[in-house]
Amino acid sequence: MPNSRQELVRRIYDGIKNGSLVSGDRLPPEREIASALGASRTAVREALIVLDTLGFIETRGREGIYLRRLGEGELNRSLDFYSSWPTSMLPQTFQVRILLESEAAGLAASHRTEEDIQRMGYCIQSMARIYRERPADWNMQGSDVNDLFHKLVIEASHNEVLLRIHEGLLRIIKKASSTFGVESMITPLDQWEERIIKGHRIIMEAIEKMDEKAARDLMRRHLAITAAKLNAFYAERIEHGFSALSPTEN
Repeated sequence: MPNSRQELVRRIYDGIKNGSLVSGDRLPPEREIASALGASRTAVREALIVLDTLGFIETRGREGIYLRRLGEGELNRSLDFYSSWPTSMLPQTFQVRILLESEAAGLAASHRTEEDIQRMGYCIQSMARIYRERPADWNMQGSDVNDLFHKLVIEASHNEVLLRIHEGLLRIIKKASSTFGVESMITPLDQWEERIIKGHRIIMEAIEKMDEKAARDLMRRHLAITAAKLNAFYAERIEHGFSALSPTEN
């Protein structure tokens, strides 16, 4: 059985390249790939997420998994790039997010409208409701509403180019994070009142007061804490093996 995620990714890639795992432009189902490579379906699914993130394949709902038409040089470069993900690509991508969103918060403070503030306020109310009611899927609900708040801050900058760049960056972070099993909130629910609800509220208040410096500093500090948690999570995943921990163990 393949003994590492990177090895399994490369074995699937080799099967695509030599034709043993493809029929035309379509890959066989996960269970067939798993059987052919002597791997678990979970491991194959994780490897396919990586290949999708790198642009090798695409999943078309119930139609199945299809190859994307890339040159061999592009594929090899992507695989080489993938090998550095755990230690450099993800933390560096989040560093870009910190730079982008902290400056966006400053822009939002100078360009925000009353409607922008109202929408952020509704978002924070949703966070408080999740904390108060504690639904079974609080983790995924929290992740969605957290992403929404940050999107609203970007929208409050009223810079369409910035919004498009942020959307692309967030897609990269979310797809790469899902490869490592981080698809939901990494802050335990009992820390929400201080970390999530208050943390977002003070950012909104700085934007509402049109205090550009405070908005930038608060957003940078807020995201730096998340970055530190993610870095610790990735390091632990790597130390214990990719499938050793669940996303809620933090």
